[in-house]
Amino acid sequence: MRRETIQSLQVFCLALFIVSGVFAVNYWGRGQGDILRFFRIGDVLPLSPRLQPQPNSLYAGELGYDGQLFLTLALDPALRDNGTLEALDNPRYRYRRILFPLLGYLFAAGQSDAVPYAMVFLNLLFFAGMAGTAGAIFGTFQKSPLWGLGVLAVPGYWCSFLLTTSDLLAGLLLLLTLAAWLRNRFGLAALLYSLMILTHETMLLAGGGLMLCLLSRRNLRGTLLMSAGILPAVLWNLHVLRRIPAGEGTSGLTENFAWPGQGILEKMQSILTGAPDIKWLFDSGVFLFLGLTFLFVLFKSGPPQKSPFWGVALAYFCFFLISKMQILGYYLDFLRVFGGAVLMGVLAGCVTTMPRVHRLLLAFWTSASVALVVLYSAGGI
Repeated sequence: MRRETIQSLQVFCLALFIVSGVFAVNYWGRGQGDILRFFRIGDVLPLSPRLQPQPNSLYAGELGYDGQLFLTLALDPALRDNGTLEALDNPRYRYRRILFPLLGYLFAAGQSDAVPYAMVFLNLLFFAGMAGTAGAIFGTFQKSPLWGLGVLAVPGYWCSFLLTTSDLLAGLLLLLTLAAWLRNRFGLAALLYSLMILTHETMLLAGGGLMLCLLSRRNLRGTLLMSAGILPAVLWNLHVLRRIPAGEGTSGLTENFAWPGQGILEKMQSILTGAPDIKWLFDSGVFLFLGLTFLFVLFKSGPPQKSPFWGVALAYFCFFLISKMQILGYYLDFLRVFGGAVLMGVLAGCVTTMPRVHRLLLAFWTSASVALVVLYSAGGI
């Protein structure tokens, strides 16, 4: 077995140990042995008819977080119960993201009591798998695979783990797509790309960034193969439109997107007028460094002919430009949504000519992740 492969496996195991430790602290500490605390279930929306939580599992006066909605779909991915649609805030929008809840359902063999455990356990494996895969990508560039542990410095992925959303699966599929892309296996990359979109529709942009890099290389065959990965998502979305009545939800476009720069200006205004407390400091700091990370990857990770990270970061940046305050207003939201952009900042260490700046960014994001995990585990968030 090659040395790089062994080191990537070591990175996977070390990441698995770290993430398992955070799980244990939150399960037996803040969660008090209740797995449903990993889904932040509110008491405002109707609950899935297949979900019977204890009263102390619910967050009073809250709509709940996305994990609640993924759990609702995982309990009934075929929408057999009428109450499933009623328990979703935007059924058409949510049902497009089918892969993560479907895997949770299959991994639990359809047993409702086991589904929450399956989803949290899968996310644990996805997180560790991301570190191992990132390590392999660093090895491709003759860098130490131990740099793959930088994945654990992405605070958005800790949000996803602690709140059980699909971003870890999407991130793992993105890394696997990048690994296939770097080996010129564009058919496999297209298959993984299709799975990415079925996990989260915003991953359409990440694949588009990779196709942009291929076009810059004048690789028409690779571009066509990658573009074929969109077809399964198109077919699934047509099924969603047919399966769920027109009045049951929207596309999510008008709620989340605006004219370029509008949301960023509103976010900056809210920062400038906000009360200078700990929450304000954290929110302002991570938003500022998100912008700096974009600049670093876009200008210091090499031309698109050599660096796929550039193309993916550009796609995320376009998404960032048109995002509303619906996304940018709360740090748990924008850190999670733009976790892939910070991930590109980690991977930019493979090609950057400014390693000191890369280490500085990595040190900041590591500190932000530690602070987030500690505060959340202690009940401060």
